[in-house]
Amino acid sequence: MTATTEPGWHRRLLAASALLLLAGCAVTVKTPAPPATGTPRLAVPAVTTIQVGLLVTATPAMRATADWPPFRAEWRNAFKTATANAGLRMHYFETEPSENLPGTVLVRITIQDYRHIHTGTRWALGGFTGNAYVEAEAEFIELPSKRSLGTRRYSTSSSFWQSVLSPMTDKQLAVLAAIMVQELRVP
Repeated sequence: MTATTEPGWHRRLLAASALLLLAGCAVTVKTPAPPATGTPRLAVPAVTTIQVGLLVTATPAMRATADWPPFRAEWRNAFKTATANAGLRMHYFETEPSENLPGTVLVRITIQDYRHIHTGTRWALGGFTGNAYVEAEAEFIELPSKRSLGTRRYSTSSSFWQSVLSPMTDKQLAVLAAIMVQELRVP
């Protein structure tokens, strides 16, 4: 009996295809250890957080690359979605804020290293595009006092083996933004 005449072959093929699609959507994220294992929680802001500020920085060499503007735009989009999902407002800063913004926690992200790959590029060129990744440090700062609430290091990666299904920069940043905004939640 061949595969095409075996009963139910199309259901198994459909199920296998669905599993492959779902497996390719996972983002590998390295975050600090959970508070239960020694990483202290962020200090609680003195005023209830109603707004999250975002400032994305890097070395001058990284800022000079051609993909820096679209990379920062992806950060803005990811934080806009994450803060909206958390019921918070979001404000993007190009430079250190000098405004008096009570109820705001600034997330100052310093990019250590990254490889920005757009999902469309990955679909068009497949594994030849390489893997997207982000290595960043985030400092959470209460405004207007500018009191540091804590610092966290984050990194993401994708895998060549996930092929065109590998999560590119936009998906990786969406996961990072959601994790960072969740850090602001009072336990």
